[in-house]
Amino acid sequence: MPFAHVARAVISGTLHGSVTNNVLHFGTDTAVPDWNQLAQAIIFCIANAFKNMTSSEWKFDHIGVTPLFPNLEDEIIVFSNQPIEGTPFANALPSFNAALISIQTGLGGKTHRGRMFLPGVIQNDVSQSLYTDPGLQKVIQFAACLAARFITSESVDATAFKIGVLSRKGITQATVAANFTPATKLVPRRAIATLHSRKIGVGV
Repeated sequence: MPFAHVARAVISGTLHGSVTNNVLHFGTDTAVPDWNQLAQAIIFCIANAFKNMTSSEWKFDHIGVTPLFPNLEDEIIVFSNQPIEGTPFANALPSFNAALISIQTGLGGKTHRGRMFLPGVIQNDVSQSLYTDPGLQKVIQFAACLAARFITSESVDATAFKIGVLSRKGITQATVAANFTPATKLVPRRAIATLHSRKIGVGV
């Protein structure tokens, strides 16, 4: 059954003078969702896990939650109670490099798969464009933090929200919930990803 509510959550930060936005989608069957609670759960994982896998050259700004279904509503901006930045004295790779976490739903086809590109990859965590074992472990810990809150219902840290993939194929306002598929796992990738739109002279 489709979820009663679907929302978009954007992790907004800055790296090397540019804004970084990581877009995630969530569903919930709560009658009156507490979107601030969703944002705070994401911020917890940023403050306790993501900051360990990213350089202090990346700085967290806010979470922006936009309810998409059943009604499209104004974005809700949530800030952290204290500043969050990555690991001190750890140089980052160029901003077009990113850590990659695959969002899997257990279903086939591109419409049921998602990807999370994460900024501020630490140079010393990478060798020949691949994460070292210690570096990959940091990404695994961030994925585990998200999974405990947004995938595993039995987890003591579980929330009322489920992370997933929102397919854009044939989507309309009325079909947002039907186009959303909850994730079954988050899979960190060892290979460093490249965001071509961030390279000079590429993209807009």
